[in-house]
Amino acid sequence: MPRMNLNRRHFCIATSALAVAGCGPSVTPETPVTSETPGTPRLSGEVTTASYRVGDAEEFLQAVFFRYRGATSYHDRGRVRLTQVQDRKPVTRTAPMRIWLDRSELDLAVYDVRIAVESSRVMAWIIDESTQDFDSQVFLGTSKAERPQLSQALADPILAERISAGLAGPPPQVEWLFAAEPMKSLFDSPYQFRFLNDKTVQRRLCRCVEVSDGRDSYRFWVDPRASLIREVNLPPIVVPDPQTGQPQSLSIAIELVDASFDRPTQREPRDSFPKTPRYVSEFVPLPPPSPPQSWGRPAPRFDVTDSRGQFRLSWRGHDRDVAIVMRFDGDSASMSSLAMLDHWIKQSPQSFRERIRVLVAVSQDARLPDGVNLPWAIDSRGEIAGALGISSGAIAMIDRTGTLAWTEPMIGPGNIAAVSAVATDVADGVDVPKRLREQWEQEVARYRKAVLKRAVR
Repeated sequence: MPRMNLNRRHFCIATSALAVAGCGPSVTPETPVTSETPGTPRLSGEVTTASYRVGDAEEFLQAVFFRYRGATSYHDRGRVRLTQVQDRKPVTRTAPMRIWLDRSELDLAVYDVRIAVESSRVMAWIIDESTQDFDSQVFLGTSKAERPQLSQALADPILAERISAGLAGPPPQVEWLFAAEPMKSLFDSPYQFRFLNDKTVQRRLCRCVEVSDGRDSYRFWVDPRASLIREVNLPPIVVPDPQTGQPQSLSIAIELVDASFDRPTQREPRDSFPKTPRYVSEFVPLPPPSPPQSWGRPAPRFDVTDSRGQFRLSWRGHDRDVAIVMRFDGDSASMSSLAMLDHWIKQSPQSFRERIRVLVAVSQDARLPDGVNLPWAIDSRGEIAGALGISSGAIAMIDRTGTLAWTEPMIGPGNIAAVSAVATDVADGVDVPKRLREQWEQEVARYRKAVLKRAVR
């Protein structure tokens, strides 16, 4: 599942503050949370729509979290659902966010991260085909307390980053179940709590508690008979439409399907555990991907003359020290990349501009925006882009002899300095592909050494 970084204020796990070893007051899964349960906030009246509205929404939600904190078993088939409108139709993406807890054992599946606690061991691994499951690394730790201990795994920088960067941030169930004071930030900050209208969630009539600071609001849909949270609605986010650029709202919900405090009858099957795991005490960052084999080789056959007939580029070479070819389809990605390329060329010294050729390979239906005076040629069948292996917005660098030296999928403020440095090196005759391949081999050697250093047997 592709990951999306929302860069927003979701409630999240304070991993450094998780008190996962303690059990709190003894509350069995069958014990209902009422005003008579020792240590719980007071709830008024029976569990009915008429009576609970007399009570306080903040106290009600605190009591629900207390119920989670005392649970010795819990399981759900949770998922995150993101909904947006594309072409006037709702489009939904989902990702797993499920948990299985039975006494001292636990399974957690959140986005592409899996964590399992059993037989006093904590294991965590990453499901990612593009990196062969993070090179089959498996975090291995210990958990010898009565309740699963996750602080060590959740403090791992790579695991924490992948969990936090998901559709809705970290799984709130972990905080509800294991934090000493679940959702403490909500109750310590100036949030307002109120009840909204009930609705049916997963065939259960649920109460809604809205928590708002006047800007963002969270809605907790609680099954009052079981003190279970069935769904959480997060504040919507606004992002530009990829086609029109106009702002559009995305809704995000955490759906805790089949949530229950009942002791599970059997453990969920474990998915995609690496066949040949590399057990480590801490995940080791992967080395960068190897440079493409096409770099450093003659470019495949192509031959093009710019629209004004001023110069010619081909697989045999050209008349300058370096040539840059960009594919332009007129979409937002190529528009942004083209603007940055145009700005960079205009700001470059005249002495450098005299050493470089730039050509924009324009698709049949695209048109260069006004104000861009870069040389161009129609690439109606995509023959130029295909030969150089570039897609819309990407660039390829070719040296004087026609050797493909470098490609980049996009140009932006974050990499324009690197683009300039590579172009200068190619113009100066540096064998950039060879240098990058040597650097990559060094990175791989350092990675293998780090994995051996952190190996656990």
